[in-house]
Amino acid sequence: MNSVNQLAESSTESFNDKKESIMEDRIIDSKRIESFIRSLKEEEKSSITIEKYRRDVERFMRFTKGNCVTKEMTILYKESLQEEMKALKSAFREEEPYLMGTVITFGKYPQNQEGVDQTPIEWLVLDRKEQRALLLSKYGLDVKAYHEQKIEGDDAEDEIPVLRRLFNNILQRLHLKKNSLYGEEVTWEKCSLRNWLNSTFIDRAFTMAEQRKIVLSDVDNSHSSGYEEWKTDGGNDTQDQIFLLSYAEVKKYFGETYETKNMNALTAPTAYAKQAEAYTDSRFTTESGEETGLWWLRSPGCTQDEAAVIEPDGKLFSLEAYDDEACIRPALWIQI
Repeated sequence: MNSVNQLAESSTESFNDKKESIMEDRIIDSKRIESFIRSLKEEEKSSITIEKYRRDVERFMRFTKGNCVTKEMTILYKESLQEEMKALKSAFREEEPYLMGTVITFGKYPQNQEGVDQTPIEWLVLDRKEQRALLLSKYGLDVKAYHEQKIEGDDAEDEIPVLRRLFNNILQRLHLKKNSLYGEEVTWEKCSLRNWLNSTFIDRAFTMAEQRKIVLSDVDNSHSSGYEEWKTDGGNDTQDQIFLLSYAEVKKYFGETYETKNMNALTAPTAYAKQAEAYTDSRFTTESGEETGLWWLRSPGCTQDEAAVIEPDGKLFSLEAYDDEACIRPALWIQI
């Protein structure tokens, strides 16, 4: 009898050890996620696609709270996503028909000076195509360089950015600034701002349900999408969920033309962007009396180390890619 009991105990221990091993194999952790990401890279998936998969699986990991992934847990997770989608669709139906020129709210982002709030983001509806709408943030939500790595060979940090912009402006107007002063080429495809918008910003501003409504868009970076008098290369076309408008799009939706002040293209930075040292000009204000600022476009500037911006007076301008005083007005297409 003792031998039977010992065998039974031994079998139970062996079964429990195997069960524990199986359970461990079904727990999602950071190590498994990194292994999954490596496999995607080996399959040569795009960086934007990889980041989207990473966000999805990391959210599921948080949902599991370190527990073993079971069929029941997977069903609960899917149901939670479906509930979020239902609530989101209900909110969108209340705001239909998404007429061009109207303002809607979608997502949340800090907008107060302290940066601890989660204020609904206001968006201008620029276009409507069937069940999709093109949105542009009403305000400058944050401040970032177009490309964070300062271009090698530049002088020390400029303490008089206004005079620097004035000098560059004169060169541009005289068509004397034809070639890159610093040598490094910057395009939308490779700039750090594109990566930030499609990773840090999208995660901070939108829930997973909201992210699923954002279309992965084909983004035109051809020469014709920029200001054609600037003989610079826009780089390869890209696919992005979040992007910046091109010069051609600003011209289409706001009537933007070179060297013309344009009240329609003015924007004010939020208090959050101002505390991050967004550049503003007290000589120009929005209809509501707020000081206006610079905001980035994705198009290249007049030299390959610069990018296009809209100035506080609504004019097109070219600014060094590493300048960190221009606002960010994200744009996106959503399913409605």
